[in-house]
Amino acid sequence: MKKLNIKHIKEILKTESYELLSEYKNNYTPIFLQCPKGHKFSIVWANYQQGIRCKKCYFNKKRKSIDYIKKYLKREKYIFLDKDYINNYTKFKIECPEGHIYITNWNGFQRGFRCKKCYHNRTKKTIEEINNHIEKLGYKWISGTYKSTFSKLTMECPQGHIFTTRIDNLLYSSYLCPECTKIKRSLNMMGEKNWAWNNGSSFEPYCPIWTDQEFKKSIKERDGNICLNPYCFKQCKILSIHHIDHNKKNCHPSNLITLCNSCNSLANKDREWHKLWYQTIIQKKYKYK
Repeated sequence: MKKLNIKHIKEILKTESYELLSEYKNNYTPIFLQCPKGHKFSIVWANYQQGIRCKKCYFNKKRKSIDYIKKYLKREKYIFLDKDYINNYTKFKIECPEGHIYITNWNGFQRGFRCKKCYHNRTKKTIEEINNHIEKLGYKWISGTYKSTFSKLTMECPQGHIFTTRIDNLLYSSYLCPECTKIKRSLNMMGEKNWAWNNGSSFEPYCPIWTDQEFKKSIKERDGNICLNPYCFKQCKILSIHHIDHNKKNCHPSNLITLCNSCNSLANKDREWHKLWYQTIIQKKYKYK
Protein backbone atom coordinates (compact mmCIF):
# COMPACT_ATOMS: atom_id res chain seq x y z
CA MET A 1 0.00 0.00 0.00
CA LYS A 2 1.53 3.29 -1.10
CA LYS A 3 1.94 6.32 1.15
CA LEU A 4 -0.71 8.97 0.45
CA ASN A 5 -0.28 12.71 0.74
CA ILE A 6 -2.05 14.62 3.54
CA LYS A 7 -4.41 16.34 1.12
CA HIS A 8 -5.71 13.03 -0.23
CA ILE A 9 -6.15 11.68 3.34
CA LYS A 10 -8.28 14.66 4.36
CA GLU A 11 -10.44 14.35 1.25
CA ILE A 12 -11.20 10.70 2.01
CA LEU A 13 -12.00 11.49 5.67
CA LYS A 14 -14.24 14.40 4.68
CA THR A 15 -16.51 12.13 2.62
CA GLU A 16 -17.43 10.32 5.89
CA SER A 17 -17.36 13.44 8.09
CA TYR A 18 -14.22 12.31 9.94
CA GLU A 19 -11.54 14.84 10.94
CA LEU A 20 -7.76 14.36 11.10
CA LEU A 21 -6.32 15.60 14.42
CA SER A 22 -2.65 14.66 14.04
CA GLU A 23 0.16 14.39 11.52
CA TYR A 24 0.11 11.55 8.94
CA LYS A 25 3.48 9.81 8.45
CA ASN A 26 2.69 6.49 6.77
CA ASN A 27 0.01 3.79 6.54
CA TYR A 28 1.15 1.99 9.70
CA THR A 29 1.81 4.88 12.09
CA PRO A 30 -1.20 5.64 14.35
CA ILE A 31 -3.11 8.86 13.65
CA PHE A 32 -5.80 10.56 15.74
CA LEU A 33 -9.27 11.02 14.25
CA GLN A 34 -12.57 12.49 15.37
CA CYS A 35 -15.74 10.74 14.22
CA PRO A 36 -19.01 12.57 13.28
CA LYS A 37 -20.27 11.97 16.86
CA GLY A 38 -17.25 13.74 18.36
CA HIS A 39 -15.45 10.63 19.64
CA LYS A 40 -11.63 10.87 19.45
CA PHE A 41 -9.61 7.72 18.82
CA SER A 42 -6.33 6.47 17.30
CA ILE A 43 -6.06 4.17 14.30
CA VAL A 44 -3.57 3.29 11.55
CA TRP A 45 -4.53 4.34 8.03
CA ALA A 46 -4.21 0.78 6.70
CA ASN A 47 -7.01 -0.31 9.09
CA TYR A 48 -9.17 2.67 8.14
CA GLN A 49 -8.83 1.67 4.48
CA GLN A 50 -10.10 -1.83 5.41
CA GLY A 51 -13.31 -0.40 6.90
CA ILE A 52 -12.50 -0.10 10.62
CA ARG A 53 -14.12 2.97 12.19
CA CYS A 54 -14.93 4.47 15.61
CA LYS A 55 -15.36 1.68 18.21
CA LYS A 56 -17.64 3.74 20.46
CA CYS A 57 -20.07 4.33 17.60
CA TYR A 58 -19.97 0.63 16.73
CA PHE A 59 -20.79 -0.51 20.29
CA ASN A 60 -23.44 2.18 20.74
CA LYS A 61 -25.08 0.96 17.56
CA LYS A 62 -25.16 -2.63 18.88
CA ARG A 63 -26.10 -1.53 22.39
CA LYS A 64 -29.61 -2.45 23.51
CA SER A 65 -31.65 0.07 25.47
CA ILE A 66 -32.26 -0.56 29.16
CA ASP A 67 -36.00 -0.73 28.48
CA TYR A 68 -35.46 -3.48 25.89
CA ILE A 69 -33.39 -5.49 28.39
CA LYS A 70 -35.98 -5.10 31.16
CA LYS A 71 -38.77 -6.28 28.84
CA TYR A 72 -36.69 -9.24 27.67
CA LEU A 73 -35.88 -10.23 31.28
CA LYS A 74 -39.53 -9.84 32.30
CA ARG A 75 -40.57 -12.22 29.53
CA GLU A 76 -38.19 -14.79 31.05
CA LYS A 77 -39.59 -13.96 34.53
CA TYR A 78 -36.29 -12.36 35.60
CA ILE A 79 -36.03 -8.92 37.26
CA PHE A 80 -33.40 -6.27 36.46
CA LEU A 81 -32.07 -4.88 39.79
CA ASP A 82 -29.36 -2.42 38.69
CA LYS A 83 -29.68 1.25 37.70
CA ASP A 84 -27.19 1.41 34.83
CA TYR A 85 -26.41 -0.58 31.69
CA ILE A 86 -23.50 0.42 29.46
CA ASN A 87 -22.92 -2.39 26.95
CA ASN A 88 -23.19 -6.15 26.41
CA TYR A 89 -20.24 -6.85 28.72
CA THR A 90 -21.34 -4.66 31.64
CA LYS A 91 -22.17 -6.76 34.70
CA PHE A 92 -25.48 -6.14 36.44
CA LYS A 93 -27.65 -7.74 39.14
CA ILE A 94 -30.77 -9.72 38.28
CA GLU A 95 -33.22 -11.86 40.23
CA CYS A 96 -34.36 -15.25 38.91
CA PRO A 97 -37.97 -16.58 39.20
CA GLU A 98 -36.92 -18.50 42.36
CA GLY A 99 -35.66 -15.32 44.07
CA HIS A 100 -31.92 -15.98 43.68
CA ILE A 101 -29.93 -12.78 43.11
CA TYR A 102 -26.76 -13.01 41.06
CA ILE A 103 -24.52 -11.00 38.73
CA THR A 104 -24.34 -11.55 34.97
CA ASN A 105 -24.01 -9.57 31.73
CA TRP A 106 -26.30 -9.20 28.73
CA ASN A 107 -23.93 -11.07 26.42
CA GLY A 108 -24.05 -14.16 28.66
CA PHE A 109 -27.78 -13.97 29.35
CA GLN A 110 -28.82 -13.82 25.71
CA ARG A 111 -26.53 -16.80 24.99
CA GLY A 112 -28.60 -18.88 27.39
CA PHE A 113 -26.73 -18.67 30.71
CA ARG A 114 -29.21 -18.52 33.56
CA CYS A 115 -29.24 -18.85 37.38
CA LYS A 116 -26.55 -21.31 38.52
CA LYS A 117 -28.32 -22.13 41.79
CA CYS A 118 -31.47 -23.19 39.95
CA TYR A 119 -29.41 -25.30 37.56
CA HIS A 120 -27.50 -27.11 40.33
CA ASN A 121 -30.63 -27.60 42.43
CA ARG A 122 -32.36 -29.17 39.43
CA THR A 123 -29.44 -31.51 38.62
CA LYS A 124 -28.31 -32.26 42.18
CA LYS A 125 -28.50 -35.92 43.18
CA THR A 126 -29.84 -37.05 46.55
CA ILE A 127 -27.52 -38.77 49.04
CA GLU A 128 -29.43 -42.03 48.43
CA GLU A 129 -28.83 -41.82 44.67
CA ILE A 130 -25.12 -41.23 45.25
CA ASN A 131 -24.87 -44.20 47.62
CA ASN A 132 -26.73 -46.48 45.18
CA HIS A 133 -24.42 -45.46 42.33
CA ILE A 134 -21.29 -46.10 44.44
CA GLU A 135 -22.61 -49.55 45.44
CA LYS A 136 -23.26 -50.46 41.79
CA LEU A 137 -19.64 -49.62 40.98
CA GLY A 138 -18.47 -51.81 43.86
CA TYR A 139 -16.70 -48.86 45.50
CA LYS A 140 -16.49 -47.93 49.18
CA TRP A 141 -17.02 -44.40 50.46
CA ILE A 142 -14.16 -43.80 52.94
CA SER A 143 -14.36 -40.06 53.70
CA GLY A 144 -15.64 -36.74 52.37
CA THR A 145 -18.91 -34.79 52.65
CA TYR A 146 -21.45 -34.57 49.84
CA LYS A 147 -22.57 -30.99 49.24
CA SER A 148 -22.69 -30.81 45.44
CA THR A 149 -21.49 -32.79 42.41
CA PHE A 150 -18.16 -30.93 42.74
CA SER A 151 -17.52 -32.28 46.27
CA LYS A 152 -14.43 -34.46 46.61
CA LEU A 153 -14.71 -37.92 48.17
CA THR A 154 -12.06 -40.47 49.13
CA MET A 155 -12.99 -43.84 47.64
CA GLU A 156 -11.71 -47.41 47.60
CA CYS A 157 -12.14 -49.45 44.41
CA PRO A 158 -12.81 -53.23 44.32
CA GLN A 159 -9.05 -53.81 43.83
CA GLY A 160 -8.24 -51.99 47.07
CA HIS A 161 -6.83 -48.80 45.48
CA ILE A 162 -7.62 -45.66 47.51
CA PHE A 163 -8.05 -42.38 45.60
CA THR A 164 -9.80 -39.01 45.79
CA THR A 165 -12.21 -37.84 43.11
CA ARG A 166 -15.18 -35.54 42.51
CA ILE A 167 -18.73 -36.87 42.55
CA ASP A 168 -19.41 -35.75 38.97
CA ASN A 169 -16.46 -37.94 37.88
CA LEU A 170 -18.02 -40.92 39.63
CA LEU A 171 -21.39 -40.23 38.00
CA TYR A 172 -20.42 -39.38 34.44
CA SER A 173 -16.84 -40.52 33.74
CA SER A 174 -15.77 -43.94 32.47
CA TYR A 175 -12.30 -43.44 34.02
CA LEU A 176 -12.74 -43.88 37.77
CA CYS A 177 -9.89 -45.40 39.80
CA PRO A 178 -6.60 -43.94 38.41
CA GLU A 179 -4.60 -47.10 39.15
CA CYS A 180 -7.17 -49.40 37.51
CA THR A 181 -7.36 -47.09 34.51
CA LYS A 182 -3.56 -47.11 34.17
CA ILE A 183 -3.47 -50.94 34.30
CA LYS A 184 -6.34 -51.21 31.79
CA ARG A 185 -4.62 -48.88 29.33
CA SER A 186 -1.33 -50.78 29.69
CA LEU A 187 -3.07 -54.09 28.94
CA ASN A 188 -4.73 -52.53 25.89
CA MET A 189 -1.29 -51.55 24.54
CA MET A 190 0.49 -54.88 25.11
CA GLY A 191 1.39 -57.44 22.49
CA GLU A 192 -0.81 -57.68 19.40
CA LYS A 193 -3.00 -54.80 20.66
CA ASN A 194 -0.13 -52.32 20.23
CA TRP A 195 -0.05 -50.39 16.94
CA ALA A 196 3.70 -51.09 16.59
CA TRP A 197 3.36 -54.88 17.09
CA ASN A 198 5.48 -56.89 14.64
CA ASN A 199 5.06 -60.53 15.70
CA GLY A 200 7.45 -60.16 18.64
CA SER A 201 10.42 -59.05 16.52
CA SER A 202 11.63 -56.75 19.32
CA PHE A 203 12.58 -59.86 21.33
CA GLU A 204 14.73 -61.31 18.53
CA PRO A 205 18.54 -60.86 18.68
CA TYR A 206 20.41 -58.44 16.39
CA CYS A 207 23.05 -59.50 13.88
CA PRO A 208 26.55 -60.14 15.43
CA ILE A 209 28.10 -56.97 13.93
CA TRP A 210 25.51 -54.82 15.72
CA THR A 211 27.67 -54.84 18.87
CA ASP A 212 30.53 -53.18 16.93
CA GLN A 213 30.33 -49.46 17.76
CA GLU A 214 32.76 -48.59 14.94
CA PHE A 215 30.37 -50.16 12.44
CA LYS A 216 27.46 -48.05 13.72
CA LYS A 217 29.66 -44.95 13.68
CA SER A 218 30.62 -45.65 10.04
CA ILE A 219 26.92 -45.80 9.00
CA LYS A 220 26.22 -42.44 10.65
CA GLU A 221 29.32 -40.90 9.05
CA ARG A 222 28.25 -42.30 5.66
CA ASP A 223 24.93 -40.45 6.09
CA GLY A 224 26.65 -37.23 7.16
CA ASN A 225 25.52 -37.59 10.82
CA ILE A 226 22.06 -36.25 9.97
CA CYS A 227 18.56 -37.68 9.73
CA LEU A 228 18.03 -38.74 6.08
CA ASN A 229 14.26 -38.34 6.19
CA PRO A 230 13.72 -35.27 3.96
CA TYR A 231 10.49 -34.47 5.80
CA CYS A 232 12.03 -34.63 9.28
CA PHE A 233 10.65 -31.98 11.66
CA LYS A 234 14.22 -31.33 12.96
CA GLN A 235 12.98 -31.32 16.56
CA CYS A 236 14.99 -34.32 17.82
CA LYS A 237 18.80 -34.21 17.73
CA ILE A 238 19.45 -37.80 18.91
CA LEU A 239 20.35 -40.07 15.99
CA SER A 240 19.80 -43.81 15.67
CA ILE A 241 20.27 -46.43 12.95
CA HIS A 242 17.07 -47.85 11.49
CA HIS A 243 16.66 -51.29 9.86
CA ILE A 244 14.72 -50.46 6.71
CA ASP A 245 13.04 -53.87 6.31
CA HIS A 246 12.53 -54.13 10.12
CA ASN A 247 14.67 -57.30 10.15
CA LYS A 248 17.20 -56.89 12.97
CA LYS A 249 19.38 -59.69 11.58
CA ASN A 250 19.86 -57.91 8.25
CA CYS A 251 22.68 -55.46 8.97
CA HIS A 252 23.88 -54.92 5.41
CA PRO A 253 24.62 -51.20 4.84
CA SER A 254 21.90 -51.10 2.15
CA ASN A 255 19.36 -51.99 4.86
CA LEU A 256 20.52 -49.35 7.34
CA ILE A 257 19.70 -45.64 7.39
CA THR A 258 20.43 -42.88 9.91
CA LEU A 259 17.27 -41.33 11.40
CA CYS A 260 16.52 -39.17 14.39
CA ASN A 261 14.70 -40.94 17.22
CA SER A 262 11.43 -39.25 16.25
CA CYS A 263 11.50 -40.46 12.62
CA ASN A 264 12.73 -43.88 13.75
CA SER A 265 9.69 -44.22 16.02
CA LEU A 266 7.29 -43.09 13.29
CA ALA A 267 8.70 -45.74 10.94
CA ASN A 268 7.00 -48.40 13.08
CA LYS A 269 3.64 -47.19 11.83
CA ASP A 270 2.63 -48.13 8.27
CA ARG A 271 5.80 -50.23 8.01
CA GLU A 272 5.48 -51.31 4.37
CA TRP A 273 5.22 -47.70 3.18
CA HIS A 274 8.24 -46.61 5.25
CA LYS A 275 10.20 -49.62 4.02
CA LEU A 276 9.72 -48.63 0.36
CA TRP A 277 10.31 -44.97 1.19
CA TYR A 278 13.69 -45.48 2.91
CA GLN A 279 14.80 -48.13 0.40
CA THR A 280 14.27 -45.58 -2.39
CA ILE A 281 16.28 -42.93 -0.51
CA ILE A 282 19.23 -45.26 0.16
CA GLN A 283 19.29 -46.68 -3.38
CA LYS A 284 19.22 -43.25 -5.00
CA LYS A 285 21.85 -41.85 -2.65
CA TYR A 286 24.37 -44.73 -2.68
CA LYS A 287 23.40 -46.74 -5.82
CA TYR A 288 23.04 -50.02 -3.90
CA LYS A 289 21.85 -52.94 -6.02
